[in-house]
Amino acid sequence: CDFKSGKPVSFPYYSREIHNPIEDQLQVTKRDVLLLLEGGWLLRNTPEWGKIRELSSFNLFVQGSIGDMRENVIRRHITGGRTIEDAMNFYGTSDLANTKEILENSVEADRKVLFYKDI
Repeated sequence: CDFKSGKPVSFPYYSREIHNPIEDQLQVTKRDVLLLLEGGWLLRNTPEWGKIRELSSFNLFVQGSIGDMRENVIRRHITGGRTIEDAMNFYGTSDLANTKEILENSVEADRKVLFYKDI
């Protein structure tokens, strides 16, 4: 992996405005960089996601109730430009299924921490 060997790399950035990643937005050109990746799918128990985990030295899982996470995700969609109705609909048709998939089909993290909705 170029990143682990200290070579310059670029990573995508997830845009809340267009609700998709934008390639090559985050440039890392220095060695000795702490890289933090965030995403619900990173611990998913599949060979493809396992390849990503092989590059990781520590995995953290943020654990909370589905209700609290629902509220947070809907609020994030609204901040990203969706209407309340669209945000709630999108959560029900996409995010909820993804949350259930992650909770049911993920590998154990190195550590779990609690999710607090008001932070």
